[in-house]
Amino acid sequence: MSIKRFINSFKYAYWGLKKVFIEEQNFQMHTLSAIVVLILSVFVFNFSYIELAITLICIALVLTAEIINTAIENTWDHLEPNHHPVVKSVKDMMAGTVMLVSIFSTVIWVIIIIHHF
Repeated sequence: MSIKRFINSFKYAYWGLKKVFIEEQNFQMHTLSAIVVLILSVFVFNFSYIELAITLICIALVLTAEIINTAIENTWDHLEPNHHPVVKSVKDMMAGTVMLVSIFSTVIWVIIIIHHF
């Protein structure tokens, strides 16, 4: 792999993240929530390195699930703009995936917080 291709791969990744952040309200909401959680974790609850690492993993999982959800939804909207029932089902399952990861991440964070009381 050439240096130029290697650098371009980072540019494309940056553009993808920028696009999802600018265009997707749910990603913006998750990002804002992540910032609040990190501020609380570090400055209010004084998380240990392990607790902070677990929190960062949960944040990464939520944001990644949201990006995958968006990519699949956009692909299906392009391929099948007439809202086929199968497309609706796939999109609903992806939304459920994001919700499930978000719920479990929240529960994990609450468990960590409870330990601080």
